[in-house]
Amino acid sequence: MTGQGRILNKRIELTGLKKDGTIIPIELSVTPIKTKESVICFGFLRDISERKKAIEDLQVAKEAAESANRAKSAFLANMSHEIRTPLGVIMGFSELITDPATTQADRDHFVSSIKRNGALLSGIVNDVLDLSKVEAGKLDVEIKECNLDEILKDVIFAIEPKAAEKGVELDIHKEPNAPQAIWTDPHRLKQILLNILGNSVKFTDQGKIELRIGTEKTAFKHQALAFCISDTGIGISPESAEKLFRPFSQLDPSATRKFGGAGLGLVLSKRLAKLLGGDVELIKSESGNGSVFKVLIDPGILILESLPEAPAKKQEEPEENISLAGIKILLAEDSPENQLLVSRFLKKAGAEVDVADNGQIALEKSKEKEYDLFLIDIQMPVLDGYATVTELRNRGTRRPIIALTAHAMAEERQKSLAKGFDEHISKPVDRKFLIKSIAHFCRRDRDRNQPSMRN
Repeated sequence: MTGQGRILNKRIELTGLKKDGTIIPIELSVTPIKTKESVICFGFLRDISERKKAIEDLQVAKEAAESANRAKSAFLANMSHEIRTPLGVIMGFSELITDPATTQADRDHFVSSIKRNGALLSGIVNDVLDLSKVEAGKLDVEIKECNLDEILKDVIFAIEPKAAEKGVELDIHKEPNAPQAIWTDPHRLKQILLNILGNSVKFTDQGKIELRIGTEKTAFKHQALAFCISDTGIGISPESAEKLFRPFSQLDPSATRKFGGAGLGLVLSKRLAKLLGGDVELIKSESGNGSVFKVLIDPGILILESLPEAPAKKQEEPEENISLAGIKILLAEDSPENQLLVSRFLKKAGAEVDVADNGQIALEKSKEKEYDLFLIDIQMPVLDGYATVTELRNRGTRRPIIALTAHAMAEERQKSLAKGFDEHISKPVDRKFLIKSIAHFCRRDRDRNQPSMRN
């Protein structure tokens, strides 16, 4: 072996040539031994290819970790801003709304702002939870046959008012080869389309947004359902496009400050699309000239012929018309604020409501009075919701028991149902859904216990 190197503490790094012509790094260790006559040096050659590679790999991993930590720090700083902004609005207007000098017009405006920012905050939390579940491989999809037109109607219904408010035209075009029915998870597909179309609306101040739906062959000659979304918005620079789908990455900070958003929508959409057998791609974009995105999913068995027309959705009945009159409810909840909030919802609908601060008190009250339905929080002091529902069922209670909890994960819902709850409703509480659920379960319980009429 030949080569030149530098001496490092009696060690010399050289390059050597193996028999097959491969050049490798080697180390020559020189050990001097003094004799009476002279100093004799002994040399040892060692192949250090693996050691050098390990050092290089360690350096790459270190740089990647440092880069990831910087990205996460920037992401968390932005998330803090995105969460605190609507939270500040909610807290501020909540204080102003109690001022006796506030006019009714201002009060109505404050309430509207509180609702809007509450929905925004809830959306951010849901995106973070969904992304964390996808990253952990724990997000389940429910593949079933669904009507594509119904999915598109729901998406358009949510997006069209926002586009109209900005004066942006929304053009939907369904190609002749688009199927009527597909096999997918309709909830996740809507989530993907709403994320990307929502971004188009957010970043487009004039012009139009176009959604085209059709099919195309993939690299493996499978038919994929394709959604092409184009807009005339601010566009994306090449530098920003490179990190568009990276977790914890933000695009231009100035755009983030102007338009808002946590930067999770596209990342989550891509992950969800992959779970549906497809992908999300940025087809083209340039600063100031809009963007074109394509969503591909596996549609399963394509059904091109028309399906029976789905019944038109009726405007949801005002929940004031859903009466809970005569229904006796026991609410087990340790938070005084939630006690007040949920009780007001239910009493306004006509229900009789008793409150228990924990599960133990709820069990004691259930001995003293018969209730038609139980609303039970999961996390409570003294006795939690799981132990409470178990004891109620062991006592022979067949009345409906609903978990009312901040646990929103799918696995938490499954756990609640397995423990004996009839339903799992997550916080923040949707008043209309809560009242409809109570009416449904009480009606079902009444029908189940009604004696059958026989001649």
